[in-house]
Amino acid sequence: MLAGLAELGHPVAADLLYDIVVREEPGSRLALFAADLLEGPLLRPKQSPALRVLTDLSAATDCWQRGEVVSRASATADDRALPALSALGKTSGCGPTKVDDCNPCLRAAPYEGAVDKALEAARARPFIAPWSPQRGPLQQRKPVE
Repeated sequence: MLAGLAELGHPVAADLLYDIVVREEPGSRLALFAADLLEGPLLRPKQSPALRVLTDLSAATDCWQRGEVVSRASATADDRALPALSALGKTSGCGPTKVDDCNPCLRAAPYEGAVDKALEAARARPFIAPWSPQRGPLQQRKPVE
């Protein structure tokens, strides 16, 4: 069923697969399969800019790559990115004694302040899933001007 969903190649399919990845037990077969499909060639290009921030953050292997993603996050991230962005704001947790900064480049130019800016922007953009019961017919319509 998930493979068929990925075959649709629609941004909502990517959002649904991401939802499965984060809600399932980490390492479960369902979560791993959904993550593989989400990063695969059918859906990766179809991810919304907000979802791309999340997948790029999880794929970033060093501080500089995370800095580039964070700099984009202020323009596109939604509230799903809050946990990942908050974690980047921590100044300890690395090194042998876990007191070193894991992302020191985010506290210096050119990324200084980017995490706070991205957090503020993400808080202002709530994500309401199209499949959510919170999203009724009235919420789907655009306001009449």
